[in-house]
Amino acid sequence: MSFDIPPNDERIKKHPYVQSPNQWPSSDAIPDDIFKEPMQRYHAALINLTRGLLAIMVAGLPGVPFSFFDEFFADYPIAFLSPKHYPPIPEGTDLEAVSCGEHTDFGAVTLLLQDRVSGLEIKDGDNWVPVPPVEYAYVVNIGDMFQKWTRGLYRSTLHRVVPVRGGHRYSIPFFFDGNPAFRLVPFDGEREGDFIETVEDHLISRNLKLAGKA
Repeated sequence: MSFDIPPNDERIKKHPYVQSPNQWPSSDAIPDDIFKEPMQRYHAALINLTRGLLAIMVAGLPGVPFSFFDEFFADYPIAFLSPKHYPPIPEGTDLEAVSCGEHTDFGAVTLLLQDRVSGLEIKDGDNWVPVPPVEYAYVVNIGDMFQKWTRGLYRSTLHRVVPVRGGHRYSIPFFFDGNPAFRLVPFDGEREGDFIETVEDHLISRNLKLAGKA
């Protein structure tokens, strides 16, 4: 779920691989005030939270003004919620076999609201470390784009999800990837050749690599 952009909007026609209309359930099936409207309000709140978070993060980058991210946020940035449900698993099931496998996120930053249910783990050296759930706190994952963009000053987080026996786990990660046309000139100004990758270029490249087509 992202911004409600009309299907005939020029931005969707221009960036069809990374932006598309939302597909909401029928209001007869789920009334708008139960699902659609709360999701829209939550999405808007997370956009504002991410703006503040990136302002804090840019303070740790030498010589970068706070206005740096203005264009990155412009023109309906790629920013979406992805509700997930991890159902209970039977006794005797191998947890490794049913986890959301180890991965890094492709984009800039991911925000994950915590509840009381554990399951998220991060890689520290050769070890997997459980992230203790702190209810109503956010876990912030740095994505591959931000690592590349900052030349490793901020590092992408390798993580996975291991389901907990005997209970349900619900998760609504928020992925913020920015303006698809934004050019990812490294923060230090150094370029590798004449080609400057855009946000859209980066995301398409990573998805093709994941699919084994690049």
